[in-house]
Amino acid sequence: MSINLFIPAAGYGTRLKPLTDTIPKPLLPIAGVPLIQRIIESIEAHLEIDLIGINTHYLPEKINDWAGSSRQKEKIELFHESEILGTGGALVNAKTLFNAGTCVLANGDVINDIDWNNLLEFHKANNNMVTLAVQDREHERRVGADKDQNLVCIDQTCSTPGVDHWYGYACAAVYEPEFLNFLPEGESHVVPYWVEASKDSGRVKVFNIGKETYWLDIGNPNSYTQAVVDSLRGEKRFLADPLSTPTYTQLDGDVVIECAAKIGANVSLENVIVLPEAEVKDSENLKNCIVTGNGTVEVEWPKVSKNLPRISKIGSGGSDRIYSRAGDKVKLLYSAFEQNIERQIRLTDELVQKGIKVPAIFSHNPNRRSVFLRDLGDQTFRSWLKGKSDSEIDVMITAILSELKNFQFSGVSSSDKVFNYDVLRWETSYFLQRFVKRICGIDEDFSGLNDELHRLAEEVDGLPKVLMHRDFQSENIMIHIGEPWFIDFQAAHSGPPFFDLVSFLRDPYTSLPKEIASKHTEEYLMVLGKKFSMNEEQCKRAFVLCGLQRHMQALGAYGFLSKIRGKEQFLAHVPAALELLTEEVEEVKAEFPFLHKLISKIKECI
Repeated sequence: MSINLFIPAAGYGTRLKPLTDTIPKPLLPIAGVPLIQRIIESIEAHLEIDLIGINTHYLPEKINDWAGSSRQKEKIELFHESEILGTGGALVNAKTLFNAGTCVLANGDVINDIDWNNLLEFHKANNNMVTLAVQDREHERRVGADKDQNLVCIDQTCSTPGVDHWYGYACAAVYEPEFLNFLPEGESHVVPYWVEASKDSGRVKVFNIGKETYWLDIGNPNSYTQAVVDSLRGEKRFLADPLSTPTYTQLDGDVVIECAAKIGANVSLENVIVLPEAEVKDSENLKNCIVTGNGTVEVEWPKVSKNLPRISKIGSGGSDRIYSRAGDKVKLLYSAFEQNIERQIRLTDELVQKGIKVPAIFSHNPNRRSVFLRDLGDQTFRSWLKGKSDSEIDVMITAILSELKNFQFSGVSSSDKVFNYDVLRWETSYFLQRFVKRICGIDEDFSGLNDELHRLAEEVDGLPKVLMHRDFQSENIMIHIGEPWFIDFQAAHSGPPFFDLVSFLRDPYTSLPKEIASKHTEEYLMVLGKKFSMNEEQCKRAFVLCGLQRHMQALGAYGFLSKIRGKEQFLAHVPAALELLTEEVEEVKAEFPFLHKLISKIKECI
């Protein structure tokens, strides 16, 4: 249903100070996404918005900058107020928007889960001039209505009986153009004119959004914190890119670090929000607070709201993506910072056309940051392995590797992302910073080791390249109706096929029978040898070197996910990954003595 939208955003955000000293309230980030952007997207998920009107006064240049970079910038019109005109004057000041047709108003400081379609349908079906969204709850703005949902009065202004129920105003309304006839020019407050319009026309009604509907007024630091915690949906961290957390940063509880925040050395944060461009100084120990550009604000740290819409997640990976079921499809919700979604859609479509077993994409809604995919069930290769005989495992691995060959040599291009020297060195630096230093506490001169890692990256970069999944492990292989399907290839690179092979057959998440794994390794290496005119020794060396690279990357990821992202369960896979890395470095210890020495020292620490 097509509609216009108006969002009041002119206020000073006084109750939120000092959070709003340099950030206008509508631009306060909620886990990386400006509040006003979240509001717009939540409404766009239900309604087709033609025009978006926003009034400004306080820090207007920042609203202007946001609007100019917003995905909806072509729809946005700003209505500046040199003096704040109040809730009624703001509508008159934006009369070109309101006179254009039916208009939804949503306050710029409220997050909710209103069914906007139902609200608008109620408004149209009753031929209302104004429809006020209300909720059966306590609120400073009390709305009195009769049994037919007609507005009777606001607060204690009733001079005659007639109120059958009191509601709280939900800070959302629907207006027809004629309502502006009741408003005076200049500053005014809209509330008394609702009542006047109701008495004059009888066409002002209330719409109860339901007591269980999520609704949160972000009016003070505590409610802002509640909004941020709710946005995490049970996750413990939001860390805006580029990440700025020194190696020995200690993170506990919920931690949100917004963009351009500065984190000092030897810092400890527990239940903390760090706003954009705010700074946590060296050795600070902060708990239950918000860090602003002007200091810290103590808050009561909340639990996730009980009436927050629940999502039954599928899987337990390390990414920010949320998978759930929606009917006969899988629904993927991705973050506002997702960089790979369009690329994933392109890769998926091309792979499906080639007949590769990947889940087809049925639809993509950028407003809701959601994608609907084919449902492949819940059985990953890792879970499928339980209770299977060696012969069954052998047959399934044969099927998986056959499909991997189809995937890698499909002809689908990933040349926009190359698994090259820079990526390889970033991964091994990540291993040193996030695992060796952070988990093992080993901090020494790595100059000799860095020379070896340089040579390793150069040699791996020089290997033949194909479409490489890059995270081809047992949780990303689904077994559906007895056949293997591949998921989570959004980070696919143009890279060496040996990397995917070692990721699968030497996966820390699983423990494949050694004889079976060895047999399939030899068989697949023979296939690759023929493809690339490489002899047996060259193929085995490529496999070992890619194993070194893969398992250092995995250990770095386990360190980051456990200590920075708060997903401690990944530490359980450290021993297996370390054992695999040990086996690989033993085969090349003469060429990589510093790495061999480091792995030995790590084993003493773990």
